[in-house]
Amino acid sequence: MGKTALALRLAHGIRGDYPDGQLYVDLRGDGGQPADPADVLVDFLLALGMPAATIPATPTARAGAHRTLTADCRILVLLDNAYDTAQVTPLLPGTPGNAALITTRHRSLVPPGATPFEVPVPDQQEAVAMLGRFTGDAEITADPDLALELVHACGQLPLALRIIGARAAARPGRGLGAQLLRLRAEEHQLDELRAGGISVEATFQVGYRALAPAQARATRLCALLDAADFPVAVAAVLFDQPEAETEDQLEHLVEAGLLEPHSADRYRFHDLVRAFAARRAEREDPVADREAALVRLTMFLHATLLQAMSATERAGSLSVHLFAVPLTGMRFADAAEARTWLLAEHTLLVAVFSRVLRDIPDASQIVVAALSVIASSGLFAGPAHQRELERVTDHAVAAADLGDDPGLPSQTRHIRAWLGFIRGDLTAAETDLREGIRQSRGGDDPLTLFMSTRLLSVVLADQGRSTEAVEFFAESEAVGGASDDPNSPAYFLQEVAKGRGFSFSEGGLKPN
Repeated sequence: MGKTALALRLAHGIRGDYPDGQLYVDLRGDGGQPADPADVLVDFLLALGMPAATIPATPTARAGAHRTLTADCRILVLLDNAYDTAQVTPLLPGTPGNAALITTRHRSLVPPGATPFEVPVPDQQEAVAMLGRFTGDAEITADPDLALELVHACGQLPLALRIIGARAAARPGRGLGAQLLRLRAEEHQLDELRAGGISVEATFQVGYRALAPAQARATRLCALLDAADFPVAVAAVLFDQPEAETEDQLEHLVEAGLLEPHSADRYRFHDLVRAFAARRAEREDPVADREAALVRLTMFLHATLLQAMSATERAGSLSVHLFAVPLTGMRFADAAEARTWLLAEHTLLVAVFSRVLRDIPDASQIVVAALSVIASSGLFAGPAHQRELERVTDHAVAAADLGDDPGLPSQTRHIRAWLGFIRGDLTAAETDLREGIRQSRGGDDPLTLFMSTRLLSVVLADQGRSTEAVEFFAESEAVGGASDDPNSPAYFLQEVAKGRGFSFSEGGLKPN
């Protein structure tokens, strides 16, 4: 974030207020072996004019001599990269009139009397101006929109902007557009952010190496989430451990500067830190371990969706017919609490489901089960959420067509058809239903065949195509069973219809 640069600039700007001198030391608290304050005191005492032969032998006596020499002075001490309070305490001047500036990665390092100030990521305008100082304002003026995109790709991180500036200066003919294209390639993003012996990845690596093994694993597991932020409960499922223990580990990562607190029980990565942690996960964790964590989370989210549906009084017999899950998921006191959770987590749901569909084909069935819950219950409200759900469903259809499960292609097409029906796109719904019915005929999934033929009869009836509608309704009747049999497809559809505000009759599903 540029803590040291900011502190040095501030110290330079106020040096006139401290005419008796300024002391600086790098305490190496950001990795490796932190500086011993007893050794630092030797350098301070020499700088203050004490002869080497008279410097006390013990740390306590050296600290006392330091306080004595600065007692009647106006000295500014800059303690850079401090490790902990015990390290900095002996180095602080002890009388009014003196001052100390301390930089640290550790948020809990606040000596008595100190005022904490967290250096934030610069805002967009500040970051663009910073990039202009590194590249030259002409580059920024020539294409301000491009400069803004480049700033976003750097996560507005000062170190990254400095590196991009250095690279631009080294290759003036390449231009910012070429830099942006290279940064957009996620697998090479961190590789592009290095120049002249400095590197974003190396800077993150310093803090990462200082973590205990369990904390490092937690960092890597959190990077499996592509969402902007996540709650403790989700991290606990990834870690496969209790929430209290999980929160302790997440707080350690906040302390180390690798995570940021987002709200009372939520955390988030800086984009570049997530990229770094994801790279560590790929290089350090077996594929099976990463997949197991994501599958575990997908099952938890599916179970939680069932709980949310139950809380909104739309459960009926749905949970009986959908895929069983061994996890209970989160529980909700009422519909309002369930909808609050859905509003907070819809981005995470989409991100997790999309990743599983892309990377873990064997787990597609769990995602399809979760999508069935969402689509049939109407838990995702609003056009923006609807579009996100439709995009995930498109991925599910594509994954099902490429997979080995013979039932998934028709199931995913039924889900997409239902979403199209809700949206009012009867043509798209009919196309998916006809293909799904073709795939499920003769198969071992009477529930999907029943639902799709019944829904197609409604779609056709709504278009005034009664003869065709009756044919598909008759086919649905043939596989549906009795509507009062809890184990029959007909009973299932009846319960879903109740939850969605439809009535079930000889003519099919009709809006109430």
